[in-house]
Amino acid sequence: MSGSLPTLGIIGAAGRMGTALVLEAGKAGMEIAEAVDAPDRSGSRNPAGGPPLSARPEGKADVYLVFCTGGAVAEHARRCAELGKPLVVGTTAMTPEDLSALEAASRAVAVVRDSNMSLGIAVMRELLRSLRPLADMGFDFEIVEAHHRNKADAPSGTALSLAALFDGLRPVTGRSGAGRRAGDEIGIHAVRAGGIYGEHEFIAASEHEVIRVRHALSSRAALARGALAAARFAARAEAGLYSMEDVWKALLAGQAGR
Repeated sequence: MSGSLPTLGIIGAAGRMGTALVLEAGKAGMEIAEAVDAPDRSGSRNPAGGPPLSARPEGKADVYLVFCTGGAVAEHARRCAELGKPLVVGTTAMTPEDLSALEAASRAVAVVRDSNMSLGIAVMRELLRSLRPLADMGFDFEIVEAHHRNKADAPSGTALSLAALFDGLRPVTGRSGAGRRAGDEIGIHAVRAGGIYGEHEFIAASEHEVIRVRHALSSRAALARGALAAARFAARAEAGLYSMEDVWKALLAGQAGR
């Protein structure tokens, strides 16, 4: 590592998150040692800066941040594990092969994988865990998420991860038609419109009161900053599979850098 900060490799460097990472890494004083993207882009550069694009990780960086398309993660995960390099993975809509490759890589290196790199979402998950007892007190739970029109997957991986916090409740997406709401449901609703960066709202409602917990992004900088915090965490962590909640807890304990 260069001083106390790890050097970075960005996989998916030509994309929107790649651009955000380049910009935020510069502000944080973190060096981008390697930029990786599709083979047909090799030799070009992200307009925001960074080294020329290459087709695969070459081991020049301390930690690799993966924001490529689903289906391409497995190859990069195997390569980084071979190189002994930790990974931070924010790709959503991954294939079973991608997930299997990350699981295997985590036996050799630290892998931080999360559907949302925002530290705010990590805090939201902690808050929602405290609301789980309300399911036995007559409360219904619903999740509403909104993203830009070009987001390919719905519901979002983040919405699904929030629903997964509530064991025993059955996720219901795209509710329509006649029929009463079942007591074991947790509804998930997706909005796709304009350029919305990302919004997630959790609703807990009884007949007498409503609790709302909401998180909204105003720019991708929040995701990029969270990913950089995850990179600092991964550079110090033992081999294993981690989430942004682990990064948040380490930050609170003063172990992940700031």
